[in-house]
Amino acid sequence: MSEWRLLLRQLENPIVLLLLGATELSMALGDRLDGTIILLIPVASGMLGYFQERRAGRVVEDLMAAVRVPLDVYRDGTEVEGRRRRGGARRRVGAAPAM
Repeated sequence: MSEWRLLLRQLENPIVLLLLGATELSMALGDRLDGTIILLIPVASGMLGYFQERRAGRVVEDLMAAVRVPLDVYRDGTEVEGRRRRGGARRRVGAAPAM
């Protein structure tokens, strides 16, 4: 996921949208101090959420790179070592011989 998309996802929270609306209303009514204080809450929340999600995404990528999933692969009736590729892509293998 791109950095911008991750940042914009922080705005999908209904409470954040409500606070942004309250900020706009407060500013429109001329109460700039309250509007600024209200604005700081979703900004701080969005920044915290962004950095936490970014760090969690990197940890997941590192874990996926470190995990090796063994599986049984048969080629021409002989078992060979195989593993699942990163990202869930799988190798195409033929049917195992009838036993």
